[in-house]
Amino acid sequence: MADSGNYLSTDKPVEVPFSDDENVRDDELIVDDPQLALTNPVLHKERQEKRRARAGERERERKEQAAELAALKEQASKSQRELAELRGYVAGNARRQAADSGKDPYEERLDAVYARQKEAYTSYKSELIAAGDKGLPAAREKHYEQLSREIESEKQTIHTERVMDSRAPAQRLQTARQKWEDEFPEIYSNPRAKQFAEAHYRQREALLPDGAAPTPEMVREAMAAARAQFKIGPKPAAASASERSRLSGIPSSGTGGGGGGDSGGVQMTKDLRKMATALYSDLSEEEAMKKWANGPGKELRKQKIL
Repeated sequence: MADSGNYLSTDKPVEVPFSDDENVRDDELIVDDPQLALTNPVLHKERQEKRRARAGERERERKEQAAELAALKEQASKSQRELAELRGYVAGNARRQAADSGKDPYEERLDAVYARQKEAYTSYKSELIAAGDKGLPAAREKHYEQLSREIESEKQTIHTERVMDSRAPAQRLQTARQKWEDEFPEIYSNPRAKQFAEAHYRQREALLPDGAAPTPEMVREAMAAARAQFKIGPKPAAASASERSRLSGIPSSGTGGGGGGDSGGVQMTKDLRKMATALYSDLSEEEAMKKWANGPGKELRKQKIL
């Protein structure tokens, strides 16, 4: 008779829900039996260390996967940027080549889009014929619908860009003119003053040395001349006799050469004083005359106009 006290004795092998093998399963490591710490503290400690090792390994794997995913996303983003830059370069190069050849660059781009549309239609008809009575799969129908929308959108974009580019010179001119209209509203509201200012500007422009470009100062000078001629615009502050004589180069005393100017000074006539104060209306008359004498006046002296 079997010893009743030997409770582990049995004719069948005992199946236990864990293994003491080094290659222990993950689910076994997760289980933490509090009684094991009392009955077999060595085994309990080994399992704790294995659990910590596995947890650390899983954390490392998670971080590596996250890093790989981030790298893939960055690579995909970089590829998209490079593709966009390449498309921009190709489009720009095509426009430059068309411009060099004398062709309308927008017509060149439209020709390419229409060629793409024709190719897509030919491909669609071929697939449709091959499918027979079954018709195209829904995915292929959706593909060609999307392709058609993209082509139409691209054509619309090209037409819009063409219109915008054709309007650009006029818009730039209008922007420049608006600036002067805001600064000299009294000139643009007076047709004769505007005509006078334009004639004055054209005269100054014709006297420019070869290769010299017109300057904003020339426009302001023309506007100031029109203000002075038609007595319109802000009223300049009056200058004292000593200030006028000093700025005009005429001595204020009878000593001959002292006081204010030299032989190269500008003789500030009444009209020139009006022009200076109108041109620099934000300054006092003294400062306006000085600035005009050292700016437009000096240039006019060089060209022997004054």
